[in-house]
Amino acid sequence: MPVSLSNPILSPNSPADNVLSWLKEAMGLPSAELHIKLRGNILHVLCETPAALEQSAVLLKLVRSLLEGGDGLVRQHYPQVYQLYVYSRQSGNPTPDWTAPIYFNRLERHLAQLVLENQDEADMKATQSLLEQYNRSQPEGQRGAATGSGAIVLSNLSLARKGDPEAIAWYLSETLSSLDVGVWVSIKAIPGTAHLHRMAVALDDGDPAAVDGPGGHDTTISRLWILCEATYSPDPSLIARPTAERLRQLQLTQFKDAVLLLQVRGETKPDWSLRIDLTPPEEMLREWGRWGDTDAIARLLSAAVASWHLGVTAELTNGTLHLICSPQSGDHDTQQAEGLEAQTAVLEALAKPLEALAPQGIYRAVIYGQTGAEATPAWVHYLDLPATEHSALADTPEYLGQTGDLPAIAFLLTRLLNPSLDDRLATGGQRVQLLQRDGLLHVMVDGPVAPQRRLVAPPIHDYLLALSPMGVEGVRVYGRRSGQSQPAWSYGQDFLTRRRLVPEATPEFTASDAYVNELLVRPDGPVTVADLEADLDEDLAVGEWVQDLLAQGRHMLLRSQLLTSATPEPAADGVDGINDLGRSDGFKIAVVWAAVGVLIALQVDWLLGQVVSPPAQQAKAEIVLPEAAPPPVATDPFADDLAQLDWPTAQGGDDWFGDGFISDSPRSLEGQDLATSPSQPIVAIDDLVDQAAFSTFNSQQMNEKLALYYQRLAQSGPPEVMIVGSSRALRGVDPVALRKELAAIGYDDISVFNFGINGATAQVVDLVIRQVLEPHQLPQLIIWADGARAFNSGRTDATYNAIAASPGYREMANRRSQAADATAEATAEGGLINPTGTLPSSYVALDEWMSDRLATLSAVHSNRDRLKGWLQQQLVAATPRTGNLSEEALDAPMPAGSTIDFDGFLALSVRFNPATYYQNYARVSGIYDGDYDSFRLDGQQSEAFENLLSFTQDQGIPIVFINTPLTDEYLDDYRREAESEFLQHMFTLSTTESGFLFRDFGQLWPNRYDYFSDPSHLNRYGAYQVSSQLGQDPLISWPRPAAPATP
Repeated sequence: MPVSLSNPILSPNSPADNVLSWLKEAMGLPSAELHIKLRGNILHVLCETPAALEQSAVLLKLVRSLLEGGDGLVRQHYPQVYQLYVYSRQSGNPTPDWTAPIYFNRLERHLAQLVLENQDEADMKATQSLLEQYNRSQPEGQRGAATGSGAIVLSNLSLARKGDPEAIAWYLSETLSSLDVGVWVSIKAIPGTAHLHRMAVALDDGDPAAVDGPGGHDTTISRLWILCEATYSPDPSLIARPTAERLRQLQLTQFKDAVLLLQVRGETKPDWSLRIDLTPPEEMLREWGRWGDTDAIARLLSAAVASWHLGVTAELTNGTLHLICSPQSGDHDTQQAEGLEAQTAVLEALAKPLEALAPQGIYRAVIYGQTGAEATPAWVHYLDLPATEHSALADTPEYLGQTGDLPAIAFLLTRLLNPSLDDRLATGGQRVQLLQRDGLLHVMVDGPVAPQRRLVAPPIHDYLLALSPMGVEGVRVYGRRSGQSQPAWSYGQDFLTRRRLVPEATPEFTASDAYVNELLVRPDGPVTVADLEADLDEDLAVGEWVQDLLAQGRHMLLRSQLLTSATPEPAADGVDGINDLGRSDGFKIAVVWAAVGVLIALQVDWLLGQVVSPPAQQAKAEIVLPEAAPPPVATDPFADDLAQLDWPTAQGGDDWFGDGFISDSPRSLEGQDLATSPSQPIVAIDDLVDQAAFSTFNSQQMNEKLALYYQRLAQSGPPEVMIVGSSRALRGVDPVALRKELAAIGYDDISVFNFGINGATAQVVDLVIRQVLEPHQLPQLIIWADGARAFNSGRTDATYNAIAASPGYREMANRRSQAADATAEATAEGGLINPTGTLPSSYVALDEWMSDRLATLSAVHSNRDRLKGWLQQQLVAATPRTGNLSEEALDAPMPAGSTIDFDGFLALSVRFNPATYYQNYARVSGIYDGDYDSFRLDGQQSEAFENLLSFTQDQGIPIVFINTPLTDEYLDDYRREAESEFLQHMFTLSTTESGFLFRDFGQLWPNRYDYFSDPSHLNRYGAYQVSSQLGQDPLISWPRPAAPATP
């Protein structure tokens, strides 16, 4: 019986302790040292003893104990286990002496084999008695198969092909257990299924109408549910293809499809789902053969004449199908002669499926009986096909596609995207669904692995442009993984000029009639019509209540005289006298409401003043009690045992039996010493910010970096090299390591400062370089370390918007405006001063005067900053976190106590570990990452970069852009495509713009996780390596430090 994904019921003691103690007793090894480790559906058991063990004797005792009920004890604690894998080694040896798998559903076979190996008469008698007892407890369906010599049951593969859930789970666990993924299988009929997809023409000689079942009633079919559980969320591409291939190899004709649900252990909902098409290969071949595909027809006909040891090759020429029937390679001469001599039987075997297929656009077939490729045909036969009699079959698929026939276009596009017929039969291939609306052809492409836009969208566009279907003015292509409800990407191109003011919505493909069975319903229960009607009634009641509430609110607003209706109101609404009021009445009403508003404002101001500045209370002495010790944290003994289970050896290594004990992941690098710069002195940054002469820029790191930079300017002047960018620059370039590398090649005493700011974009960098800093405060070289996200103009630039709305930015703008006015006034010769030049300043002065006057009356004005902070805290506490957060915020957790050093660098020692990182932080795919939202390079970010580049070229300051390294965990298909577009753009700029150099470090270490603190940010060890590579780059022209001024 299938097991749910709920947590197993454990005994009060630790599961590992219970199973270990039972294993010692079952194997007869009370003094042995046993370790267990669960990987997917396999429980690995390591037995260490001072002396070598005899394999057959130990396994015989273990199998007997399992048959006597021990397997139930193991399953009680590990319900997903289908197999034990036993290792035996002597203490101190790095590799096992022997290994052996034990399958729970084949215990009697193991027992029979072990008894035969031992050849002990007493054992054989005891075994026979035990097997008889075991068979009596088995179901009737398995008892007959378990009789006879050896009592061998059906193999797992045979049971899996029959649709046995446990056998299917075992069959899949052979592949998925290596990824530490456990498998459960459930079978449930699809609720509301219409019928299976049928061909337009009958496949047999019978009535085509009878294909759908007797009486035309809808036939339901079961769906195979595969529930997987893992300690992490593996990428779907790792599981999709091998799972699809293995399931389709079983040829499970009793299921329409399979749905795989992956759930992280401890979570309540699946992380992702995958739909696998289980349509039999023969049915797929018939579908393509129906449309006239020669490869599919050849395979079907080869199967029909395989009993004569013949094979068929096909070629289509001008509506005539040429079929060459020849012996298969490797057959004997006698078999060749027998096959070619049976001409009548072979022709009948070929003609019947051809007539049933009725291939589209093929009028006749010419069949050749030929012994070899160069030989003269032994016989030739001509056969007319149904297309000669039925006009509906006369046109080719290409012609039907030109007329706008959607099924024909779907076949043509499916064949275009699946050039390998073997691959399509193995995995199900990429499927195409079409929907035409408002002159647009919407094409949905899905498959076990999400199709890539660059490999799918352009070929479809080019093919449809050449085909030119009638009534199609443009194409919209969407891609997704099978099982997803929303597309992962989209592509659009118009063939004709179209005017559309309303944005186009993505159509719902899953709601179409032909694919209604693809709506994934969880196996916890079907949805009935009564449930839907109850939901509809509830929605209608809620809608009526909302409409009544809105109407009452509207009437209240109209009665307040503050608003008037845009349309005449009926008398029943009670507002018929509103439009008859005179001007004087309206003026009185306005005065009344103005007075009410002033009173409310004063009252709110007084209340907020009380909240922000509560009355002082007399201080009272209190007895200081010693701080109580924190209660001990409850620990999980099982988790502690697993954490300490490191499989020790005499050499201290854990790298035995290939790449490791049941582990193909690299060894942990936490204990290795990596090169890094020594820790630098930390600056009291809060004191610097408090003493700064500038107002806040609404960005803590902007304030900190600016205060620190002004201190550097006061002490030693501007640095020779400035590092700018987002948190990738803040963490990713080490000034000390860069100085060390430059000193090694002769650039001594170069000053480097890291001006990286969390969330900085091209607009923020442009603002810092061009507007905040003066020209004499700028460095001689700018190193910009970031990536594609800094140039995405499609997203909202929250960091820049906050800075642009800050008091510091306004002060800076006023300062520059005053400087520009002074310069214009000094250069003017005899001209009159422009009277409009001082108008903005007059407005500012008036605003400041009114603010000062109101401040004397307000109780909260002097504490407005404290009020703002209090309101923000309340708002954050009351507002739930949104789902569309940027990866910059989600994958860049700032460890407690992290501070920047004197050079502005943030050195983090934490190392990224995918196995544990995603247990604490969400995995955000690129399509949901706010940094890559609506990704495009043209816009405000591109304009800011152009302005910055023009400015630095005038100032003679070169810019070197470093595309910082990223991990393969971060670069999914969506981000990889954005990064590729960004790389192409930057390489083009580096060849056309002077004073600009682009260096791509993005793929330096995609798998070197110990260089990263999270999927997209370097730690101090990675920053050291990047800085070393920068210093060794021969294309960068490093500046020489300025000579000290002579006295």
